[in-house]
Amino acid sequence: MNRYGKQVSTTASPSICIDDATYLLVDEFMRTAKMTGYQKFTDMALNFFNLVRFCNDELDSSRIVYFLGHSDTDSNGDEHFKTIGQLLDEKVTLEGLFTVVLKTVVQDGHYFFATQTNGQDTVKSPIDMFQKQLIPNDLKAVDDTIRGFWNIPRTHTGTNMPKFGTK
Repeated sequence: MNRYGKQVSTTASPSICIDDATYLLVDEFMRTAKMTGYQKFTDMALNFFNLVRFCNDELDSSRIVYFLGHSDTDSNGDEHFKTIGQLLDEKVTLEGLFTVVLKTVVQDGHYFFATQTNGQDTVKSPIDMFQKQLIPNDLKAVDDTIRGFWNIPRTHTGTNMPKFGTK
């Protein structure tokens, strides 16, 4: 059971979706809003960075973790993953920790994922992973494409399933 009273599954899943990753930062920011000083921003950045590192380094290689979040546009018109504070934006650049970064694009009322940068965003994917610059906004199809590109099995092969939210 997690802290919101919802049952947490401990069965192995080939994919994990963290939606909304931006609000992980916002939630921590609001819980520490009355704390003064910059230490809370360092703690938030380190906690989020450690979450990404954990997903990359500790989870079984057959498991893909998707971080969904919001974007932000700076004064130059450049778009990036929205964070809290400057440490993650200026020193880390979160998108650099990922091999595939997609973003939602809306055209004529239809939703797509952009697979390559437009020059003012951090969108990226390996050459030849996706056949088009805009693909249908379908995370299952993206998951299938990524698994096919790198020959990642859909079955969980490890036994180190972490149990988040349980006590």
